[in-house]
Amino acid sequence: QRALCGLRMKEWPAVIKDVGQATYRNHALVQPYLYRAQALQALERFDDAVKELEGLFGWHREQNVYDKLQEAKFAVRKHKRANFYELLGIATVASQPEIKKGYREKATEWHPDKKGHLDEAGKKAAEAMFKRIVEAYEVLTDPAKKEYYDKGYDLEGIEEQMELKKRQGHGHGHGHSHGHSAPSGHCGSGGCC
Repeated sequence: QRALCGLRMKEWPAVIKDVGQATYRNHALVQPYLYRAQALQALERFDDAVKELEGLFGWHREQNVYDKLQEAKFAVRKHKRANFYELLGIATVASQPEIKKGYREKATEWHPDKKGHLDEAGKKAAEAMFKRIVEAYEVLTDPAKKEYYDKGYDLEGIEEQMELKKRQGHGHGHGHSHGHSAPSGHCGSGGCC
């Protein structure tokens, strides 16, 4: 009960401590493990939250635990992804012209031709940064990719979702929709997939 109170008060270290005491006395309790995973995520200990939920799912194979585990894995990927808005020096509510302006400024700053004075390691770092800037621009100027990015997907997840959407679009209504398909007759990118 104290762990639940700690959750409501957002006292995350106390939640972790109370859950430890509760599960030490009774390993069959499920809810405290979920509380601890939630507290770990709030403390940005995303990998620990995944481990906690994987352990729980190992002996309590229920849909709600599986869903929480998938959410925790998504949070890890989201936390580790590059912040494209920050990379381009723009706000998350930036318009397309602002995104293009931010891209032009950062691309000019980090273009490999402008970094000829650097040593080999510096040049490689500049090239890598320039590639990330180009990636950011490509994602943020594509409405479908930007939508997935804004939902928290990393590059790999965006590509997975785009591929899923593409496959669903070619099914012409056959099969099951999982809430990711575009309106009928549209593939979401301004033309045929």
